[in-house]
Amino acid sequence: MGAACCSTQPVFGEEIFACNTMEEISQFIKMKKINALEEQKEINVYLKDKSKLPTMIDLTGFEDSEIAKRVPYLDEMVECIEQIDDLIKKHPNADLNETKKKLTDFYNCYSWLYDDDKRYLNFLENFKNFMEESDKYEKLPKSHVNKNEEQQNELEKEM
Repeated sequence: MGAACCSTQPVFGEEIFACNTMEEISQFIKMKKINALEEQKEINVYLKDKSKLPTMIDLTGFEDSEIAKRVPYLDEMVECIEQIDDLIKKHPNADLNETKKKLTDFYNCYSWLYDDDKRYLNFLENFKNFMEESDKYEKLPKSHVNKNEEQQNELEKEM
């Protein structure tokens, strides 16, 4: 299982929705990777010296054994972030708003203290499928897309 965690960083959803391009999302994701690595350092220091509280995460109420699980979990999150960034680079024409929505789902995974069940892998698989599907829609000729829209409009009129 995982444990709920409360990050002290600004709200992820607000930050991601402020991005206006896929490049901005990529830059934002890269910053999250840097943050994860910094958070790891802070946790390791805290586990050795309880007087040095982390600034990037609120660990109140958690046992050291639970907190220690956050360190390797952040390694997994960094790898996930790298894969997300690679997918964004490979699929720069994916729908911007849908990409942002999907990434808020990732943040839910990131915000857990740890996740023994590795549920973030489900997110990653869904995100990969979404990004790959975006290529199919990008490659459809406009006339095909317009015909589908016309058919949909006709169906809606009939209802």
